[in-house]
Amino acid sequence: HNNNNINNHNNNKVNNNENTMGTDQGTLISTVVLPIRIAIVPRPPRQQRLLWDQFHSLGYPSGYFPKDSATNTRDPLDWHGDHPHTNFLTLFSTLSSLGYHIDVLGEAWTCFDPSLYSVLFVVDPEEEFFEAERLKLYRDVEERGLSVIVLADWFGTSALGKMRFFDDNTHSWWDPLTGGSNTPALNTVLGMWGVTFADGAFSGEYSLKGHAAAFVSGSVLRTAPAGAAVISALLTDDLGSTQGSFLLPVLALVPTRGGRLAVYGDSSCVDDATGLGPTRRCEWLIQLLLEFTQSGEVPPALLDVATVLDSNITMGIAAPSRPWPSSLHLFSRVLSGPGEAKVQPVCEHLSWQRPVTVEPNSTLSRLLEAHLQVDKASLLSHKSSSPLHANIESPNLFSLFFSSLDFVTLAMLAALIAFALYMFLRRRLSLQILPTKHY
Repeated sequence: HNNNNINNHNNNKVNNNENTMGTDQGTLISTVVLPIRIAIVPRPPRQQRLLWDQFHSLGYPSGYFPKDSATNTRDPLDWHGDHPHTNFLTLFSTLSSLGYHIDVLGEAWTCFDPSLYSVLFVVDPEEEFFEAERLKLYRDVEERGLSVIVLADWFGTSALGKMRFFDDNTHSWWDPLTGGSNTPALNTVLGMWGVTFADGAFSGEYSLKGHAAAFVSGSVLRTAPAGAAVISALLTDDLGSTQGSFLLPVLALVPTRGGRLAVYGDSSCVDDATGLGPTRRCEWLIQLLLEFTQSGEVPPALLDVATVLDSNITMGIAAPSRPWPSSLHLFSRVLSGPGEAKVQPVCEHLSWQRPVTVEPNSTLSRLLEAHLQVDKASLLSHKSSSPLHANIESPNLFSLFFSSLDFVTLAMLAALIAFALYMFLRRRLSLQILPTKHY
């Protein structure tokens, strides 16, 4: 429960079955010992803990999942991972610098405890959702105070058929399995609160109180409930079905009986893979969304340009529909067939080992500390003609080891060394007196 370090070591055994010139020479076993030091902090309060949904993110390789730009036809495959440690690293670093702690959820929504987290991030999902996930999330928000921030992307039903291409590697035609994100699936979740996305892909730029951001091939809102604060932006249609610019809703801040929902139609402005410059990125917007989810009050920077709805609204834009037929089930963790759900996997339960306190002056503690002194700086400063044969020195390690042993242990060690030396010499002598074969 205190700011401290955990010291440990990880033993890895590598078995190499050597086979030289067709002759089995036996198994070579190498053991690598990696000293580990991990900084730990007390469990953060719920308000500082965020949960990132990775379970519902799918990408290439495996299936044809298009990039988040509907106009990028030269490099259409979404292969960046959509993970806070890869193409969302800048957002991850920004939130960490603000004091938030982000956990990554690799399981279904039914597998996390909402009392531990204040906000669930659902960013650019391509996956479908289990029915049990939807129902649990509704209870988590309404009854347990969990808030949700959704960053979606484009989904154009008419555009999916035009994105088909012939793959030279597999010698087959590839059809996109969904859009930039799976907004039809998202609508089944957000629709429980009266929020849905429209079909299409729209782009533009806007500014709020001195902050500018780009909206790149995103989805606009189709419906929003009474009481929601809605912000609109001047956008153009990327798919060319309409001409000109239109003021369309892109963000909805929705209060509930428990937590809050912040629903935004684009993730490109926080995606490092898009290559947007700092004046077009929107980490500042995510900070404002977190202010809303944490306090329940719409920040003034957003409230000044928002419209608080007196009644439910429905835009005159069609709702997105899933492509049919679809091969999404071949790559899905949720679907077993077209429109058919798998049996939901059992949640992983971790068995925590009981911690063992190492006394500061014990032999194990001093040996481990000596190991950990070989840090990155000493590795980089070590002079060696070949990095493959670098001799990593750990001063005082052997002297510390031998000084910590008692007389009996030293005597046994000396006997083992003498026996090993005897066996080595005996083998060498026996090889020297072997008769020479004549042919």
